[in-house]
Amino acid sequence: MALSTPSGLSVAVAGEIWWGGFTAEITIANTTGSALSGWSYSFESPHQLNSAPWGATLQAEPLDNGLIRYTLSGADWGAAIPAGGSVTVGFNGQQGVDLGVTGSLNQELLMAGDSTSPEAASQPELQPVVDEPEPDLIVEVDAPVMEEPVMDHSPEDHSGMDHSGHDHSMVAPPSSGDYIDITSWGTFHGSNHNSEHDELVGGRTAITTEALVAYNGLRAFAGLEAVEIEAVGEWAFAQGLTNNSQAWGNDTKGVGLWYAMQGAKVGWIADEAYDPQILADIQRTARLGSETGVMAMVREFGHEGFADYIEQSGLQDAFINTLKMEPHYGGWMHGRTHGFLDVEGVAIAHDINHLTVLGWDQSQPFMNDTFDWPQWPALDVSDQTVINYYQGIVALGDPLSQNLEDLAGVGVVTPEPVIDPEPEPIAAELEPIEVVEAVDPAPIVEVDAPVMEEPVMDHSPEDHSGMDHSGHDHSMVAPPSSGDYIDITSWGTFHGSNHNSEHDELVGGRTAITTEALVAYNGLRAFAGLEAVEIEAVGEWAFAQGLTNNSQAWGNDTKGVGLWYAMQGAKVGWIADEAYDPQILADIQRTARLGSETGVMAMVREFGHEGFADYIEQSGLQDAFINTLKMEPHYGGWMHGRTHGFLDVEGVAIAHDINHLTVLGWDQSQPFMNDTFDWPQWPALDVSDQTVINYYQGIVALGDPLSQNLEDLTGGGAVTPEPQPVPFPGPLLPDDGPAEIDPVVGAPVDVEVSGDLWWGGFTASLTVINQSDQTLDDWALSFTSAHRFYGEAWGVEVVTEQLSADLYRYQLNGADWGQSIGAGESRTVGFNALAGTDLARDGSLSEDTLLAAGTDFTVL
Repeated sequence: MALSTPSGLSVAVAGEIWWGGFTAEITIANTTGSALSGWSYSFESPHQLNSAPWGATLQAEPLDNGLIRYTLSGADWGAAIPAGGSVTVGFNGQQGVDLGVTGSLNQELLMAGDSTSPEAASQPELQPVVDEPEPDLIVEVDAPVMEEPVMDHSPEDHSGMDHSGHDHSMVAPPSSGDYIDITSWGTFHGSNHNSEHDELVGGRTAITTEALVAYNGLRAFAGLEAVEIEAVGEWAFAQGLTNNSQAWGNDTKGVGLWYAMQGAKVGWIADEAYDPQILADIQRTARLGSETGVMAMVREFGHEGFADYIEQSGLQDAFINTLKMEPHYGGWMHGRTHGFLDVEGVAIAHDINHLTVLGWDQSQPFMNDTFDWPQWPALDVSDQTVINYYQGIVALGDPLSQNLEDLAGVGVVTPEPVIDPEPEPIAAELEPIEVVEAVDPAPIVEVDAPVMEEPVMDHSPEDHSGMDHSGHDHSMVAPPSSGDYIDITSWGTFHGSNHNSEHDELVGGRTAITTEALVAYNGLRAFAGLEAVEIEAVGEWAFAQGLTNNSQAWGNDTKGVGLWYAMQGAKVGWIADEAYDPQILADIQRTARLGSETGVMAMVREFGHEGFADYIEQSGLQDAFINTLKMEPHYGGWMHGRTHGFLDVEGVAIAHDINHLTVLGWDQSQPFMNDTFDWPQWPALDVSDQTVINYYQGIVALGDPLSQNLEDLTGGGAVTPEPQPVPFPGPLLPDDGPAEIDPVVGAPVDVEVSGDLWWGGFTASLTVINQSDQTLDDWALSFTSAHRFYGEAWGVEVVTEQLSADLYRYQLNGADWGQSIGAGESRTVGFNALAGTDLARDGSLSEDTLLAAGTDFTVL
């Protein structure tokens, strides 16, 4: 039904359409004649919208007609709209109906008919509240009632992060049919549901609480009482089967549902019958729609009587529907249930969990991240341990001990004689793969480095085991060479990587991994007095040290792995032992990506081995070094597809965690933020600094990554630099001078400071208040601070002048929506900065913290 539009407010929709989704920009214009302190805008749409818009909050209400009613409410900088002004907010979304793969978005494409209603809000500040609908009915078998979940985006769960660049995957409706969708309790970046562009293909379905029905049905068959999902979640946290050691928000519900699904998928298999291929065969059969084929396999491989039990108890649909569910759906598998529990010394819980993940053609288990099967260490674990693990999920027992050993169908229903029909065909045979022809070699620029052969994409049966590639996503495949260097994707790409950016783009100054990293790597080796090596040597070393997923190399693995680890060594190995701190890795990579060569070299001089900064400048290696710092470790999927090492580090982490220290968050202010918003999430921070720097120096020296390396490093290959005068920068800004008080306009602006502190920096919010009786256009103010602005600001442009080694003068000029301030009104603008003095890791920013001692703001 169409809703009336209050006079004085208007809405314009713009944006861009991309394959499977779109980016929307909503401009709310205020022509009421007076300033608005808040607003809301409701509309109906067939599309699924991202839960993290910018400049607004978002609430979703599923409707009976298949549409979703969304309400946008202005928040933060998007809350207030001055008289005659406008604000543009936005969000990403998934196409619910086909919009095409490119083009412009408009109101007709975004919304369902005439169903919009913009409204002004009289209160000074809107608080986003998620409406709790009445609990949805859940079909149960002796199972407890489930409460309808509420999306929890409290500061406790998100730690004050700036979400403007985050991708929370796609927001599903709070319920799926009669069951609750796991994404109602949160979604995690990095999951595309094991499909392309956030679609569930090949018969895969969402994870819902129907899995709990199947799970409790299996428990009833074993003579166990039904449990709630929270009980399963608490058990998983207690057993070390999660990323983080404690639960936040709705973690116990989501984790509990995820593990209930896993237990129901596998726990029915009889101990003596278990084989990992069964997990692929029965899930594929379910997804192809063959109920007869599924039940034939349950009778053949399941506990005696279980097939009859689920048929007689009406659980067949719930069981089959659970088999269809995709473990990667919503990102919970990597965002919360990535357990590090050691299994037989050759795998971790996450590997065992991956046995329920099928390849693209669904003929073999756990094929989503690689084409070389088997790739995961789970196949090195004994079958008995694997079935114990999954039966432990069902029994809520020790996952590494025997469980359900006396299972004889305590709750079994005595069946009537059943005549088994002939099973339907399960799957067609795979088509052979076409071999990709080699390409001509391209020249490579070198710096005293060995000659690199031009790689050829190897798609031979040895490398891909007859896989059907029709449904694969090879990420963003680059040309065989990037400029004068070879791109790592020339040797293969692995599904599941979006290059730590949205829609397969490298954003924020991130770049592709190329053989220029080998130039920087061999430069660091030369500085240490070591000879140059080829990337194959680095790759062979990595395989020998247990720093890879698979125990042996296939195809071009040694080249890709070698280049990836050469990049890692060059990124970190230059740091002096006593200076190492994980924040340095974020600071210097972000500085490189923002284009500040001067800033990079200043950090190298401050934190690097003595003489290294001079050495790379004198040797012409500065560009290669800085370009390597810009490279994104997730690029091409090698980080998870081949270099996911399981080497134990101090008993609290594995090599993959240490590797993740070079991965920056979306705002690039803190390390390894791409997979979660609860920082720190990775165990790498529990490892001693000395062990971490030994690890990276071991990459450079090709030594033991857990022993001391390069301890006598004094710049064996260092060039003795000529003394270079360092000119002190001249003034960039005009001298501070307070603005004169105009007798007509009145007093100048006032400034109020607020914001959040985080480890190593802060987010500043400056509320600029126009105390005059006329509109201020093109306003500016300056201040002096010991802290370093790092390039991200909103509502202002920032000009920086370095006054001394640890003091800066800043000029803020109103820009974009912050350029004009009405009489008696205010604008809240802001920026991020790195701490120049010791600050707390959390808390609130104040004026005294921001400004240098004895200084104040100056209006220009």
